[in-house]
Amino acid sequence: PMKELDIWHANTFWAQGCALGIIWGGLWQHRSPWWVPRAVLAILIWCTVMILWTFHAQSEPKTPYPAALLMGIGHLWLIVLLLGASLSQWSEDFPQHILQGVWIGSLLLCAYAICQIFTLDEFFRNVDPTVKQDLMVGTIGNQTHFGCLLALLLPFHLLQPGWKKLTSLVVLGLILFSQSAAAWGAALVVLIWAAWRVSKFIGYLVTALCLAGGLTFLLLRPDLFLDYGRWDTWMAWKPMIQAKPIFGWGLGAVKQFVQHLPHDHPLFHWRHLHNEYLQWLIETGIVGLGLLGWVLVDLIVRCW
Repeated sequence: PMKELDIWHANTFWAQGCALGIIWGGLWQHRSPWWVPRAVLAILIWCTVMILWTFHAQSEPKTPYPAALLMGIGHLWLIVLLLGASLSQWSEDFPQHILQGVWIGSLLLCAYAICQIFTLDEFFRNVDPTVKQDLMVGTIGNQTHFGCLLALLLPFHLLQPGWKKLTSLVVLGLILFSQSAAAWGAALVVLIWAAWRVSKFIGYLVTALCLAGGLTFLLLRPDLFLDYGRWDTWMAWKPMIQAKPIFGWGLGAVKQFVQHLPHDHPLFHWRHLHNEYLQWLIETGIVGLGLLGWVLVDLIVRCW
C-alpha cells in the first residue's frame, strides 16, 4: 500500500514519474538525435547481461520469479533513457533553461525548509513524538542529507545573474543551520570553486582560509565527524567482496541480502551502505567499478 511507503520510497516514485514524463517528451519532440556516451552504454550492457544471468540462475521451476532482482536494472535503464532524452533537447539555450529551472525549484525547497525551522510544516513530523520542534529535513527526511543537497544546489545560485545571485546567501544560511559537518565541507568546496572563477588570487586566498578554518574546526569539534558505525559496517561486507570480486553479486544484492538476515543482526537495517563506490563494487565487481571509472573519466574529459 502507498501509505506504508517511507519518505525515500515516495521520493523515488516521484522521480520515476518525472523521468518517464521527460523521456516521453523526448520521444515526442526532440531537437537532435538520441545518443548516450559509450562509457555509459558499456555500463548499461554489462549490468543488463549480469542481472539477467543472475535472474535466470535464481529462477527455479515451479517457484516465483525473483522479480525484485530486476528493480536495479530497471532504475539503470531509466537513468540512461533520461540522459538520452535530455541530450536530445540540447541547444544553445538549454543550459540556461536548466539553470533557471533548478534555481526556481531550489527556492521552493528553501521556502519549505524555512517553514520547517519555524514549525509551520504540517506534512513532516519527527519520528519521536516527544519532539515538538520540527527538524529542517526538506523532502529528504534527514538533516545531513538535506544540508548536502543544499550544498549541491549552491552553484546554481552562484551562477545566477544580477540580484538573483544574492539568493545564495539564503542557501548558505540554511546549510549552516543544518548542523552537518558534511554539508559545511561541501559548501566550502563550492565556495573555493566560485572563488577560482573570479581570479587566481582570490582562489588561493579563499582556499587557504577554508583549509585553515576547516582544520581548526576539526580540532575543536571532533565530535561532529563521527562515522556512526559505518566504518565497522563497511568492513563487515569484506567477505562478500572476497567471495565474488570480479563480477560482483548483481544490482540490488545488498538490499536483497539484508532482508533475509535476522532482525537482531547488526546489518539488518543497512538497506544501503552509505558508500556508493563500495556498494557498486559489491554488486558489480571490479569489472563494474572499472566501467564506472571510465564513465567518470569520460565526464571529466568532456567537461574539461
